[in-house]
Amino acid sequence: MTNSRNIRTNQGFSLIEMMIAMTIGLLIIAALTAVIISSARSSRANDRTSEIQNNGRYALEVLKRDLQHGGFGDLTAMVGVPKNPVNIANDCAAGFATNFPQKIWGSDDVNGLGAPCIPAANYARGDIFVVRYASTTGVPAVAGALPNAAAFVPPGTPNKTLYLRSAYGVGDITQTTVSTVNVAPAFDHIVQVHVYYICPWSVSAAENPQIPSLRRVVLDNTTGAMVDESVATGIEDMQVQYGVEESKVDGTLVYTPDGMPSGNARFENADQVDPTAGVNSATAQSKWNAVSSARIWLLARNNGSERNDPYVNGTTYTMGNKVFTPNDPFRRQLYTTTVQLRN
Repeated sequence: MTNSRNIRTNQGFSLIEMMIAMTIGLLIIAALTAVIISSARSSRANDRTSEIQNNGRYALEVLKRDLQHGGFGDLTAMVGVPKNPVNIANDCAAGFATNFPQKIWGSDDVNGLGAPCIPAANYARGDIFVVRYASTTGVPAVAGALPNAAAFVPPGTPNKTLYLRSAYGVGDITQTTVSTVNVAPAFDHIVQVHVYYICPWSVSAAENPQIPSLRRVVLDNTTGAMVDESVATGIEDMQVQYGVEESKVDGTLVYTPDGMPSGNARFENADQVDPTAGVNSATAQSKWNAVSSARIWLLARNNGSERNDPYVNGTTYTMGNKVFTPNDPFRRQLYTTTVQLRN
């Protein structure tokens, strides 16, 4: 009796029981694997969404801040500022950097500048816009060698830094210690010129894969040249419309210079604002001087695609006068804002 009881006790699992246990174990492992894969996909999607948000918000904030400063000239009105002879290397056009009276300018879905400013290989798509203003912080002015004792001489290296000398009713742009403004009070500001555009790459044209980016050409006041710099990666497209102040006088549509409120602001594409006014010309009659606001769309794209996941972006993005449906494995997010030009 004792031996029979011990034999039954030591028999263990049967083959059927082992197969059932293995099947249950495999199901549990498969479920855990599915959860891990799903969690990894969600984590990657969240990382890419965060990447898009950071790039898009940062780029939009940079553009917004620059546009709000556009046209700032301290004591001097933008229109009618004379220019002394200057030498700007790689200037985007003749008289481009010194065209301070033109606080803003743009082109609609075309590279309206070209080399050496924006070579064809550096331009991907979208609008280009230019913003000019004086630095919001004035440079300390010192009494100088001009005939009038009240005159000021800009500090810094002559023939390199571009200054706006601002006084009530008068002002000029100079790159030397010679200025036509010799009255007080007068203040010196470094001239800021920024040209924004969309580039097909972020670091270099040789990168693989290429990641689009928002870049800008700026006036480097250390070297006295227009130089290119990165603003934000992952920005695929930029569209801009301009609010032009308009009113009617005796039934005739007129535009108010300097963007002073006169009636309604009608938003127009760059090619509708004033096709006759180039980047090196500005007059009081130009509609560019009647721009009082700008509406911006930025399309941000993640740097890595979702090629390993069953994802296709078929969303339609409407940006001003442009409609875009990608149908590719990249996630995107559209950012937009309207900026009032304060000056």
